[in-house]
Amino acid sequence: MSGKRFKGVAVVTGAARGIGRALATALAGEGASLVLADIDEGAIVALRDALAAQGANAIAVRTDVSRLAQIERLRDAALERFGRVDWLFNNAGILSSGNSWEQGDDEWQRAIGVNLWSVIHAHRCFVPLMIRQGAGHIVNTSSVGGLLVGPWIAPYTVTKHGVTVLSEALQMELQAAGHPVRVSLLCPGPVDTGIARELKADEQSPAGRLAGMLQSTLAAHGMSPEELARFALDGVAAGRFWLFPHPDAVKPGVGERAQRIVGEEPPRFQIP
Repeated sequence: MSGKRFKGVAVVTGAARGIGRALATALAGEGASLVLADIDEGAIVALRDALAAQGANAIAVRTDVSRLAQIERLRDAALERFGRVDWLFNNAGILSSGNSWEQGDDEWQRAIGVNLWSVIHAHRCFVPLMIRQGAGHIVNTSSVGGLLVGPWIAPYTVTKHGVTVLSEALQMELQAAGHPVRVSLLCPGPVDTGIARELKADEQSPAGRLAGMLQSTLAAHGMSPEELARFALDGVAAGRFWLFPHPDAVKPGVGERAQRIVGEEPPRFQIP
């Protein structure tokens, strides 16, 4: 990255750690004023203070992104402090594992709330604002898991597929209406964050083996959050919709899945 391409106001959800923290830090380095949102208030206050010590203009707003009223409050806090929002990074996300029929209501509701309702709420709150402003850019974080399908992480893939198609629909609706608001969809593969840290890894079940594999793969081979943030901001600055930091994981898999669907082949489990 070079220059100050993001002089304006950026809202980042899930900013306390991982990809969200790296995005916020990179945006600050690019000249953005920041509205940091996360349910972990202590962590975003500490990040706000660290960025402020480096000269950034930032506020921290504790936000449960699964609740519409708190997303409305986030928007209002951004407007009260800065008067506008130029970029919205819908980045909050969680992951759980297990057989889909064995994961309880609480796990499903939490995944749907954090991963999908958060984006629905944010669209309802921020898109009208950006339309009134005459400009804005929505950046939704989906996943390779929002394009492909695998076992034992159904709440994650179901909600991330929802984010993918919601983003595509939003892009088409804005374009059809002639509104000057852009959309980008970030679909990372392995990134070395803490998203898989709380999964129960063991060798006694397929889900447990998957959890262990995810934890070791992300730690050993995952892209750093900082590298991902640089890739994402380059794509956003270029106005791209699809942002694939791991194209070798995405493009062949999407093509193969499309061929199976067109060929009416049923899903099947294959040992990698």
